[in-house]
Amino acid sequence: MMTVRRRRSRFNLLKKRTLEIFARHRGWLDVPNYAVGVGYYPIRGAYSYLARLWRWGLLRRSRDARGHVVYTLSPKGIKRLRWLQG
Repeated sequence: MMTVRRRRSRFNLLKKRTLEIFARHRGWLDVPNYAVGVGYYPIRGAYSYLARLWRWGLLRRSRDARGHVVYTLSPKGIKRLRWLQG
């Protein structure tokens, strides 16, 4: 059975990897490209995860010219990434 501490660590690891991808990309990134970049499968689950980070204020959300949802790092997300990198 996984302890609460290990579970939190695992979630922070995914959050850190996600924020690092957006920091390296330095622009708007669509969900399928993000999912492939971090190995998030199934890809449809990545939509929910990025929406959660957007609700927490760590990402900004918009739509591209084709109407697809795209995300970029927010100022709060930059601060959180620095904190996670310790």
